[in-house]
Amino acid sequence: MSRQYSLIRNGLYLGDMSCALDSALSLELDIRNVLSLTDRAAAEQVRTVQTEVCSEIKFKHVELEDSQNADLLSHLDECCEFVATGLANSRGSVLVHCFAGVSRSASVVIAFLMKSESLSLQDALDRVRKQSSCISPNIGFMKQLSLYGEMGNRVDESSMQFRQYKLEKLAASIQGGEQEIPAAALVSDPLLQSHKSKDTVLHKCRKCRRVLFTEDAVLRHEPGKGSEAFGWRTKARESTRVTASENLSTVCSSYFTEPVEWMREGLKGVIEGKLLCPKCNSRVGAFNWAGIQCSCGRWITPAFQFHKNRVDDSKYIPVSPLLKTT
Repeated sequence: MSRQYSLIRNGLYLGDMSCALDSALSLELDIRNVLSLTDRAAAEQVRTVQTEVCSEIKFKHVELEDSQNADLLSHLDECCEFVATGLANSRGSVLVHCFAGVSRSASVVIAFLMKSESLSLQDALDRVRKQSSCISPNIGFMKQLSLYGEMGNRVDESSMQFRQYKLEKLAASIQGGEQEIPAAALVSDPLLQSHKSKDTVLHKCRKCRRVLFTEDAVLRHEPGKGSEAFGWRTKARESTRVTASENLSTVCSSYFTEPVEWMREGLKGVIEGKLLCPKCNSRVGAFNWAGIQCSCGRWITPAFQFHKNRVDDSKYIPVSPLLKTT
């Protein structure tokens, strides 16, 4: 395999696996920092070669497949920080590589330019492509880079976009056969939350008043195209459910949330099903890892849907210590 590498900007090189394993080239380019976006075995090969070239070399490995379903976004901040730190050190250059130098490594370099030079995705892509015409980030990485730009070129884990992104990744793995749902993917049960304030909005089962979720768990979405998004059967059915003052183009008759801890057992091993109140067992909604269409016409994927006519909303009222019974 012929080595492929490109100088993107002063001190920053984009390369492939053969480039990373070429000790003579590393000496020539004065490589002192290496970021490998490969499998573990390949990364260890590179580490061994690069350490022989320079015992003080800085090395970072992110195990990542060149797949549109791979989660690059979650690693972008740490990768950009590694590159920035390497460039800030006046000693040596930085090499970012994957197997072919086309998708994974190119995506990280694009993100770095977006972040360090406040470039748009298109401008950063053009900049890297000008130096390395062979680059071609896969469609999944391009969507993730677009989201990275929308978040201000940083990973904002509290943002609605990132929360939805992580759920979509989880949904893909569940539909692919994964059985376990990571604890980190579940919102804690509101009954166990100790940080509620007087401004916290609680959503309760209308029948038994058990708190099901808080406003923080709700995922907002842009309204869909209303009646245009539905077939005629759905239009006829929905038209009987709304009042004269409501319109299919504006009505969202449900809340869509992140999955809550009390749902765990009901979600295991199934793609879709009912959401039942954990206290009185009455139906409060439905879930589907493949998505549900909101009454406004927007598809929500994955969907944890609570019907508004099955829940009541109220603000949390802290209990005064003077009112607590002993």
